[in-house]
Amino acid sequence: MLLAAIAALFAAAAPAQHLCHDLGAQFVPAAVTASPTLLGCAAAPAWPSWRLFTPEHWAQCPRKGFNPGAARALPRVIVVYQCTGYLLVPVVTVRVQTMGYVIDRPGIPCVKF
Repeated sequence: MLLAAIAALFAAAAPAQHLCHDLGAQFVPAAVTASPTLLGCAAAPAWPSWRLFTPEHWAQCPRKGFNPGAARALPRVIVVYQCTGYLLVPVVTVRVQTMGYVIDRPGIPCVKF
């Protein structure tokens, strides 16, 4: 019991060590990527076959004075199109689904005492 009390006194007197991993985050804005192939519809010849929507997120990168924060997965959404043959509505959405994820992991500033 006496040893536990002495250990507690030494632990309280010792300076706390804070680790800083120098690994923060860089903001990446939302992006829309069109497919390299085109549908080639008569009324919309330059319409892409699909579009991929990537949400805005914080990508991990080396950054002095930061620690990595809690990570979460954000889905990337792909929208696939098809020709209809109609003049007023030449293209319609066939399918909307997730296609992979991006990791959103903000950086947290290191606290130094």
